[in-house]
Amino acid sequence: MNTMPAPLTCILVDDEPGNIITLSELLREYCPEIAIVDTAQDINKAYDSIKQNRPDVVFLDIEMPYGTAFDLLDKFGIVEFEVVFITAFNDYAIRAFKYAALDYLLKPVDILELQNAVNRHIVKQNSHVQHHQQELVSNLIQNLKQKDPDGFKLAISVKEGVFVFQTNDIISLEGQNNYTRFLFS
Repeated sequence: MNTMPAPLTCILVDDEPGNIITLSELLREYCPEIAIVDTAQDINKAYDSIKQNRPDVVFLDIEMPYGTAFDLLDKFGIVEFEVVFITAFNDYAIRAFKYAALDYLLKPVDILELQNAVNRHIVKQNSHVQHHQQELVSNLIQNLKQKDPDGFKLAISVKEGVFVFQTNDIISLEGQNNYTRFLFS
């Protein structure tokens, strides 16, 4: 029996219905490996839909009613999905990548960039990085919220998993070819 892999699932979040329709059509035509399970026009509906549907990817506009995409992501303790920001504003790019965005696409969406974002998720899903990403993102969000620098933690991803260390415990770092050696107290 030849079974097809389950399609990736996604939710589209944008306050403008026309943008949702356009993105839906682009995904259906050019990215058949991804299935749209829901759409939302504000962060409250998006939060409920993400909790209920548990998508692989959320295509997310930044400025919406009742808050921003960042407000939505902050509601999650651990972000268990990939985020592709789709916005008319390039002002948020640096902030978006602090939230470990899979991609940041400007409107109008370029088809090739959209396909690349979907393909990037497929590659990540099939690599060991995917297994540890949630821990890395969670640590990043905690560090962004941290006001006391002594509370920052460093997450290190290795083949065996993700290890989290207090930065105060690091004595030194030593470069060794393509690796870094950490010395702890």
